[in-house]
Amino acid sequence: METFRLNSRLVDSDKEFVIQTAVDAQRQAVFSSVYINGELTEVSRFTHPTDIDQEQIVSLVRARHDEKKSELESMLESYRSALSDDDPVKPSRLAIGLFYKGYHREAIELFSHAVASDPDYHEAYCYLGRCHLILGDVPQAVAFLKQAVDRRPGFADYRCHLGEALLESGQHQAAMREFEEAIRINMYYADAYFNLGLAIGDFLRSSGAPAEPGQLMSRAADALRKASLIYPEYAQPSFDEALASLRSGDLSTATKLLRLVREKKSEEQMTEFAPFYMKYVLQPGGMSQRTLDDRIAYLRDHIKKNPTYVDLHAELSTAYLEQAKYALQQAHKQMKRTVELNPSLTRLAANLDRVEEEYENVCSLLGRVVEKG
Repeated sequence: METFRLNSRLVDSDKEFVIQTAVDAQRQAVFSSVYINGELTEVSRFTHPTDIDQEQIVSLVRARHDEKKSELESMLESYRSALSDDDPVKPSRLAIGLFYKGYHREAIELFSHAVASDPDYHEAYCYLGRCHLILGDVPQAVAFLKQAVDRRPGFADYRCHLGEALLESGQHQAAMREFEEAIRINMYYADAYFNLGLAIGDFLRSSGAPAEPGQLMSRAADALRKASLIYPEYAQPSFDEALASLRSGDLSTATKLLRLVREKKSEEQMTEFAPFYMKYVLQPGGMSQRTLDDRIAYLRDHIKKNPTYVDLHAELSTAYLEQAKYALQQAHKQMKRTVELNPSLTRLAANLDRVEEEYENVCSLLGRVVEKG
């Protein structure tokens, strides 16, 4: 099949964004790639049916290219708006969406803006650390994640992410302590068990012959086994091969394979979460009922899989407050419109200010919950 490709260029401040969309006949998919100042930042894949002709392919490429360009334009508009917002919540939400889309440098700017507005905004510190870790700046990653943990020592996610950064910096025992603390907080935390097994294996590999290596080997294998029981998707050929290498003493192969398994899971998570968070932050005109319903359904589904995961319960609580905020906002608009149509409806008119007051109260409550965690 003949190759068809489209290119678009957007310039925003000192950044050049190039969008390339083309069809890959062999993989039966259309790919849209976004480059920022020449660096590949995002690749989106859209599969298409096998029985599709050249004209339909051209139409599909155009549609996907226009969709990606429109999304990028909306994102840049939201990005500029968020940087001028004194409320730390708005830039942080957008930054989370950018994080999962792969725009880590742009996310860092927004998270930095958020902590400048609120120095106690722990979630922003956590994501700043994660962004820097992905970009390879390990010391900065450790520093930011320590600030997140200092502010919220009981958050299992923060502990686990700090452990990952410490592991990359070669601080194996400190990393193991963080993973163990994350497990103490949430005994069903598969990633913490997995990282603990990896950290022990890497510690054994790097330290030569520590005291009681057999006991540590068993501890690593047990942690990895628990990770696969909680999250069965870990149990793939590379994972099984890593366990076999660990038991045979081939620690270099074991740790290499475990890192590949973790990287694959991270990429899958990014792909899964990106549409959810971008839909949430780029909703035209703000939140919609459908967006909120989708968010709540998504969180409830994940809570079913991880019933004791406190962080998910906390996020679901926030989503319900968002729902209350949206309902009051819509109620006020509808009541105001009704009174305009029929001023004789005095009960509605008399309670307009009260509904607006309740809306402001929920907004204030939501802000405190989101910002202070």
